[in-house]
Amino acid sequence: MRRQLGLPPTGANDATTVDWTLTAPTELDHKRIEPRVTTIISAATPIFNTDQCECLDITDLVEDVVSMTAGMTGTPHNFQKLMVRIFSRSAHTILWGDAFEDSGVARLLEITQPGMTHQVGLEYNPARERWTCLATDVLGH
Repeated sequence: MRRQLGLPPTGANDATTVDWTLTAPTELDHKRIEPRVTTIISAATPIFNTDQCECLDITDLVEDVVSMTAGMTGTPHNFQKLMVRIFSRSAHTILWGDAFEDSGVARLLEITQPGMTHQVGLEYNPARERWTCLATDVLGH
């Protein structure tokens, strides 16, 4: 289906039109949206951009994390989700920094358990300018 959209004149006796072409919706049966993943082996200040990932995977943490905030860049949006997965062979502390906060029911992961994988689910709240923790696997799996 083709439609002409008339726009207001941009000058004397000058009219501009835009040609829009509408097509049938694309079927999404058996399709999925692949999350964008940033993978880091280990870092005291992990570097990642929230404009470029929904998931942060720290695959072999070998040192304490002194700040999750310091290496984070990007412009998060209301209700944006971020999933953080951390594997560590030994116990390490994690300091999240000012960009992150606990919620009323979930606390940010503070220390990893040896040989375990932990996951932290976060959601951005622009009113508080913080990533709020929604869920944490403190025991690991």
